Amino acid sequence: MKRVFVLAAILTLGVGVEAWSQSWTPDTATIAKLESSIHEGDIPRWGSSTKYPSGHSPSVAEYARYYTGDTVDGQKVILGEFVIPHGSGERPPGIYIVQSKKGIPMIFDGGCAIVNVVYAVEEGRILSLRCNGVA
Repeated sequence: MKRVFVLAAILTLGVGVEAWSQSWTPDTATIAKLESSIHEGDIPRWGSSTKYPSGHSPSVAEYARYYTGDTVDGQKVILGEFVIPHGSGERPPGIYIVQSKKGIPMIFDGGCAIVNVVYAVEEGRILSLRCNGVA
């Protein structure tokens, strides 16, 4: 549990990660395993959102999903950010594998239009799945 908390804090703050992390590129099979472990209802409901009426919980397929690999404290993880496309300048729903965290959009609010995920590869489980805050 302590490892999950420390990992989440570091990923949230972005402080000093480069000093002890190493990027790698996840393959599509591992990403498919990650996505198959996300079940309906894992992403919180949107409530009274105008984009998604009350009771609608977006499926993973509705997001543009950005993934990169990282090694933190000797553990291989996949970092992901899911983004509901809202304009013509944004990528459509689908999987986008990027080479490093720099390729993942930096969005700090947006509620459940932006979902962040951390997946432990060796354990085959999601360590964190959360919506962004709302500004």
